Amino acid sequence: MTTELEKGELLHTGPGYLIFATNDRAVAMMEWADECACRLSFQFHAVLGRHALRTNVLRKQGAHRLIVQRLQPLAVGLLARAGANTADLQFLGSEGRSLTKEQAAEIHGVTSQRVETIEDTGLHAVRSLRAYLLAEGVEELTLRLSFGVAPSGECEMQAINPAECQLGSGDYNLLCERLGGDLK
Repeated sequence: MTTELEKGELLHTGPGYLIFATNDRAVAMMEWADECACRLSFQFHAVLGRHALRTNVLRKQGAHRLIVQRLQPLAVGLLARAGANTADLQFLGSEGRSLTKEQAAEIHGVTSQRVETIEDTGLHAVRSLRAYLLAEGVEELTLRLSFGVAPSGECEMQAINPAECQLGSGDYNLLCERLGGDLK
């Protein structure tokens, strides 16, 4: 028997979304202001799951909500870019400042092993999503990726916010419409 998740206190506010605690301490509700951003984020994570990339996205609930595993956020992020035959990464500190791999590994809670996981995950994610979106005319892709630590200690990617990404020269609302329906 599954119990209905109840929305609790506000945990985090991001560009276009809010994250709430739930009555299940292991999961949170990510509510999006824009249905399209929610759909694209879920669709991106479904594609990444088919490419054996673990993320904290568990399922979609309604038009504006993702159910996500709660992670302890890391104060390091990643810009991952891919184009024709190219891919590059840039580590970012919590203020958006560019970091070297060595600087990223020195941040509290981040280790050299987690930096390697972030790097591998970022390259795999940007290449997989670029290949998926190429059929929709997205030749260049820039993802802003965030990571956190699961209760198991594993470093995992958090939900991608399409509004923080550059999806070629296109508008993500048009891309959302072209990719079609709602994945369940």
